[in-house]
Amino acid sequence: MEEPPTLPLDVFNCRITGIANIEASAGTGKTWAICGLYLRLLVEAGLTVDQILVVTFTNAATAELRTRVRDRLREVLHALENSGEGGGDPFVEKFLRRIATLGGEAAEQAGARLRTALFSF
Repeated sequence: MEEPPTLPLDVFNCRITGIANIEASAGTGKTWAICGLYLRLLVEAGLTVDQILVVTFTNAATAELRTRVRDRLREVLHALENSGEGGGDPFVEKFLRRIATLGGEAAEQAGARLRTALFSF
């Protein structure tokens, strides 16, 4: 049986419910994608840090992932608190556009949710 083609993951528009397995070779952007999904779960789904499980294989990889997620939280929160200035970072700019399209409670609460998550780390 032929396997279906693998499509690139669109972090800003993919489904964020259920369980997902991100598997790829080194240097392909897994950590970047996980950071984006993690922030979307915080802002869009209203989850808290203790409700999101991210698993990796080594202590070093875990430490790097934790640092990168925390850094993304800081960057996006800083941009939200400073009139949407993303500093030219394409991730931050796309994430801010994503938040703006949400409207309602998720958009209104984005800063508070990210701030709480940052302090919860």
